[in-house]
Amino acid sequence: MRTGTGDAAARPAVAAGHSQAQGWDSQLRELAAFLGREDLCEQWIERFERKAAQAKELVAPVVGEDTCMVLRLSGKEFHAYCNRGIGELLYGELGLRPAYPYPGVIYNEPIALEEVQRLNPQRLLLVICPDAATRLHWLSLQHSEGWRSLKAVHTGHIFLLLSDPWFEYSAVALDRMMDEAVLMFTGICPSPEQDKVHGCHTAYPL
Repeated sequence: MRTGTGDAAARPAVAAGHSQAQGWDSQLRELAAFLGREDLCEQWIERFERKAAQAKELVAPVVGEDTCMVLRLSGKEFHAYCNRGIGELLYGELGLRPAYPYPGVIYNEPIALEEVQRLNPQRLLLVICPDAATRLHWLSLQHSEGWRSLKAVHTGHIFLLLSDPWFEYSAVALDRMMDEAVLMFTGICPSPEQDKVHGCHTAYPL
């Protein structure tokens, strides 16, 4: 019986965990090299770069010079929050202005509502932890004067983020995050891609 070695045996093994220093594109290229799909990988990356440029063109005139902030609510505590994917997408690809003056790219810093009021971002993205205590506080918070005084709340420029895909870091996650960001900021829903081949969505060819 054949053991199915063939070409696969000659390919280098993919490390069980990617280096934290690797960008999503390096991760994708490593996987593509293992699968022998380098050409499709480069096509996907080129498509992503074009899509990112188009997304920035759509978002820029709507958001303008508005500042943006991501808040994570856990229990009764707020955290100014940014993970690698959020930082690369919002403040990198889309060129948004961060309201929170933190020297690093990744942070999860406790912050009081009074400080959020002082920063007063025009665009507010929220991550609400799913436990019961946090949800009860969130429902109560929405009735408080301090919360309702925020510019983003007053203008309706407040958006909820889900852990999937916003807590992920991969090529596919950033692609999905970009679609959601364009929809949140502009109201424009990305057109579904008509690129199915034998039941496989070719937007994610690997």
